[in-house]
Amino acid sequence: MSFWRVSGWIAVLFWVFLATQATAQEPIRIGVIADQTGEWAADGLAASLAVETVETMLHSQNGPGGHAMEWLVVDGGSDPTQYAARAHWLLKEKKVIAGLGGWDDASALAAGDVFARYRAPFASLGAAGPGVALISHNVVMVRTPDNDLSRAVAQYVILRLGFPSFALVQDSASPTSLRKTRYLRHFARSFSGKEIPAGWTLDLPAEGGDLSPLIERLKSDQDLAAVRAWVLTTGPRDAARFASRIRSEGLDMVLIAAGGLDLSLMGSPDDPETPEAPGAWLPLAFHPHQPGLSGPARTFAAGYAKKHGRDPGEPEALAFDAMTAMAQASDQAVRNLGQAEWDRADLETRRRAAADALRSGRCAWTTQPFDFTREGWPKRSLVWARVYGGSTAFVEFQPYETFTPPGLDTLPFK
Repeated sequence: MSFWRVSGWIAVLFWVFLATQATAQEPIRIGVIADQTGEWAADGLAASLAVETVETMLHSQNGPGGHAMEWLVVDGGSDPTQYAARAHWLLKEKKVIAGLGGWDDASALAAGDVFARYRAPFASLGAAGPGVALISHNVVMVRTPDNDLSRAVAQYVILRLGFPSFALVQDSASPTSLRKTRYLRHFARSFSGKEIPAGWTLDLPAEGGDLSPLIERLKSDQDLAAVRAWVLTTGPRDAARFASRIRSEGLDMVLIAAGGLDLSLMGSPDDPETPEAPGAWLPLAFHPHQPGLSGPARTFAAGYAKKHGRDPGEPEALAFDAMTAMAQASDQAVRNLGQAEWDRADLETRRRAAADALRSGRCAWTTQPFDFTREGWPKRSLVWARVYGGSTAFVEFQPYETFTPPGLDTLPFK
């Protein structure tokens, strides 16, 4: 689509920069804290695969080592304390210019705080709490924060899908789910003009809990039965559990999974007897079949699929975006200082130059072009997909400007 068409020369510039930098006397080192163990290991391992894929691509450029950037991957252990320790080690012992990592808010905050004290840039990967980027000018996020995501969902449901109101299903034990619910209720009023456009909020039983009472209430309560659009702020597994039950009961509900959807629990996409999840819509940061991918992103997606036999998912794409954002910022930092001055500069000066370039530049090599707000949040367009059994189909982009009208307070509360 024309609103983010990226010229082919940008792809050439990307690989030429990385290849030519490989001949420099000192490589530009970036620390990657990617969980190999613990709760976030699946996402961390996906990030590691993204790093490996990029390194493989760079080897084909015939530079010494095949790449300009030296990516130092360490295990964060899904533990904020370990994240902080790893960040200290990368900055002090390995002399990295910048870092990236963190799939949950606590880990990203722990590492980001350390990088900020060293005045080095840091990009969180999967953290969604808007406060992550607020700890320092040196910290940014590559995933859309919950305040922006909730605002986008509210705008899309009301103005794009045409539902004047919707109901919410939340996990009352999850601070993230409660945060999204609160944002959705707030922003829905901005786009609908109604005082209570999100009139019902139901609590989903904890994972493993019996859904039957909730389902019976949805069937018997006439007011609830009249609500067509239901936004789920629960986690991916609970959203899939709810969606599967709704499908099996044959209830006529349009589901919007604002907290993600575990497709592995939604049935096989190859099973002809698996019906479509009823009206399920899924907001994403990335879809492998989205149009308008930059040249580097297309090369990455093709290389990843060839190596691993499947398309990259959101974790891999977010890792790629963080890596390319840091690569582009490093390139710009060298340009801003000048090659001779960069070679003479001390580590603190190089880090500060990279941080300034990251915040002020536009990321053009990423899966979609974006820059950052003054808070450090990415101005990403949302990618919408429909869910069919255990697979998704790309629908359209929701440009950032459509859900961020001028004058709107994007952070009404933290």
